[in-house]
Amino acid sequence: MEFRVLLLDAVKRAIRPDDMIKDLAEQFFTKRNELRTLLGQFVLSSLVIVVVAILLLAQVITAEASLPILSAIAGFAIGKATTSTRTILPSTGQQTEQS
Repeated sequence: MEFRVLLLDAVKRAIRPDDMIKDLAEQFFTKRNELRTLLGQFVLSSLVIVVVAILLLAQVITAEASLPILSAIAGFAIGKATTSTRTILPSTGQQTEQS
């Protein structure tokens, strides 16, 4: 449905369909790369948290040693989530049409 609306809008503004398809493909690849980066960071953070938890349960490391690691991962995840939310969701000022 969205593609058809974009195509009709492009025809009204006399935009060539191949340019529109190129722009749509570029947007798709950009979002795909952002998703892969976010997923990779999530998997890596989860792996580190699981390893630290196992080391804590096995009493190889103490809670004083693992707390800075866990807080750094949590801070990085929260910071990254707010940054990625800003890039994924456009603000109202950016939604104006560009001519």
